[in-house]
Amino acid sequence: MMRKADFSLQSHKNRKLCLLVIFLSSSLLVNTLSAQDPDRQFYTANQSYEIGEYAVAIEQYEILRSEDYHSAELYYNLANAYYRFGELGKAILNYERALRLAPEDEDILHNLSLAKEEVDLKLDQLPTFFLTAWKRNLEDAIATNVWTTLFLLFLWLTFGALILWQIGKKRSQRKWGFVAALCLGIIAVAGFFLASGSYQTENESGVAIVLEEIPMRKGANAASPEVIQLKEGIKVKLLKTVIQDWQKVRLSNGQEGWLPIEVVEKV
Repeated sequence: MMRKADFSLQSHKNRKLCLLVIFLSSSLLVNTLSAQDPDRQFYTANQSYEIGEYAVAIEQYEILRSEDYHSAELYYNLANAYYRFGELGKAILNYERALRLAPEDEDILHNLSLAKEEVDLKLDQLPTFFLTAWKRNLEDAIATNVWTTLFLLFLWLTFGALILWQIGKKRSQRKWGFVAALCLGIIAVAGFFLASGSYQTENESGVAIVLEEIPMRKGANAASPEVIQLKEGIKVKLLKTVIQDWQKVRLSNGQEGWLPIEVVEKV
């Protein structure tokens, strides 16, 4: 099913006033006509798709995308064209992009599901240590800025307790100051690590799609041992580590490895 899209871009005394009005009207007309170009390009690409000229349609859709036009309809139609053209990886990539813009769209969800069925890579889920799972859940539950605020709050409370421990006039005050400083310090350290982990999660490079069948390797070179053979269209998480032309990635089951940069494209 093809989609229509609207890429329209709204741009905005005597004799001199008349000239000014004419000039502004002319400019508005030119801008309106120019703004219709993306709509015409999109229509032309749709026509190419309808007659089975998938390569031509892909080229026309990609031109629109390269000119910074983005819509769920554009990505959906581009994904359909790639699917028909036999490029499963790029089809899934653009379905995922369309889904980000229209997460409840049933057509996108349906076609993405069909495309993923062809990938069908069975990944053995690695067991997760319960403390690691607990830490990840905490990082995901609260935003980084909240964890940072809590860390700073408990850090200042720790300093306050240390001061009480040092200058307390009574022994009981110094005792409670020491105990409070110890407990608050532990909480502050935990808050720091949770804030750091949450920041890393929020600032990961994101997810990407593998564009061809290729082995994921243990190291950043073609001679490194193979971890697993990946199919075209599999989704991976991009990690921060990049060595020359190799990108470190993580699979949905937690396995990590290396892929050549050119075979993965970010959603």
